[in-house]
Amino acid sequence: MTIRKAYRVRTQIPIAELERSRREEIAKYKWIESEKRGYDIGWERAQAEWMEKHFADWKRARWLSAVQEALQRSSGLN
Repeated sequence: MTIRKAYRVRTQIPIAELERSRREEIAKYKWIESEKRGYDIGWERAQAEWMEKHFADWKRARWLSAVQEALQRSSGLN
């Protein structure tokens, strides 16, 4: 595998992982809130509420995790 090809693979996977993680968090939120309220709140409502209430903290946590991982890789602490 060439360096250029390896670079492309690495840059595509994190985006897919972020989207999978975001959708998973929304699904958890939907389930919890639906249970609390006694009815299915639906995907759209769950997504809107989650984005308003939790997205900023989720994004910050993902960013800090990515920075920490990059620092470990660059310093050879892996």
